[in-house]
Amino acid sequence: MTSVLNEDLFYEIFAACSVSTLVNISLVSTRFYMAAMPYLLRDATFDRSPELLSRFLHFIIDNSAATSLRTDRHPVQPHIAARRLRIADPGKYVSTFELYERGCRTTKEGPNARSGLIHVRPEPYPCKLWAPLLTQAISLMPNLRSVAIHSRFDKICRCSPQFLEVLLTRPRLTSFTVPDFDCASSRAVGEVVRERKADMAKLRKIAFDDADAGEFCHVGAVKSEWGLTAGFTESSASASEY
Repeated sequence: MTSVLNEDLFYEIFAACSVSTLVNISLVSTRFYMAAMPYLLRDATFDRSPELLSRFLHFIIDNSAATSLRTDRHPVQPHIAARRLRIADPGKYVSTFELYERGCRTTKEGPNARSGLIHVRPEPYPCKLWAPLLTQAISLMPNLRSVAIHSRFDKICRCSPQFLEVLLTRPRLTSFTVPDFDCASSRAVGEVVRERKADMAKLRKIAFDDADAGEFCHVGAVKSEWGLTAGFTESSASASEY
């Protein structure tokens, strides 16, 4: 006798699977690919190479309804295009986004045996190219709840001035971690708050991550800069809460 499983059971199973298992499941069939993809997109962490980050951002942007009417950047033959699997608006499945130094750093070679010098190759994916894409991709993530930028935060803000406004106006964002604010990014946050572009009260955690010490560091009160009525408590394990 053949057993028939309800579809909702598969979704419960997928929710409990590891990323590697989900990848294998997605290769089984078209239906499994479509069912597993939301769980693969749920937690986006980049700690390997800027190439992976760039591919992810293009995937989110190219498959969104907002860009679906634009010309395909990579035109293919009709019979190949017909077989393409399309996930509509994949950004809606992203709940957490985390970016580490290795996910966006310049590629370096080791010391030369003769000269002892370190040779640095040109950065294949400079921040000025992918930072605007990151801003656009995040604007397509309405269910984003947690963001942690462990590297290049100030540079991202300089290369894409709208980044902070887009990020802080995500309707479900509750957690925000960065290495630190420089003067420019701090003023940008203050402008977003003062003009009421974002509801900062919904943020339950804002953390400043000291990458060298591997701890959370909470610096002075920011109410004079941002116009807020809350300060930061000193703690090495948890972030300040409003």
